[in-house]
Amino acid sequence: MKKSIISTLILAATILLSTSCKKESARPNEVTPDYYGTYVSSTGDTTYVSQNGNYTKFKLAAMGNRGFSITFDSVVVASDKTFTDNEWVVSSGNEPCVGSGYFTSTSIQYHFVLSGISNIRQTAIKL
Repeated sequence: MKKSIISTLILAATILLSTSCKKESARPNEVTPDYYGTYVSSTGDTTYVSQNGNYTKFKLAAMGNRGFSITFDSVVVASDKTFTDNEWVVSSGNEPCVGSGYFTSTSIQYHFVLSGISNIRQTAIKL
């Protein structure tokens, strides 16, 4: 009797798990936004645009200062490819940053302000 109860429980658990753990076949294919990539300005500064969870991440690497970079990891991009940023970033210290910009099919343009005084303006072409 005990054996049949255990066998029945195992069979029921197997059926339950097999029906509840199906792959999500209805999930739409995720498409990488066309604005992800590398952008270079006329002065040689480089902006790397990639994904950071639900946000978009910018990493600005300055041409003249080897190793100097600022990462903006909470950029919000709208469907019309305009974007805003309002976060704390680490550059020379932990600083507040606000700014906005936009993507075109071949370029990026933005203006971010750090600590209310440092302006970062960038216009760059996508590689």
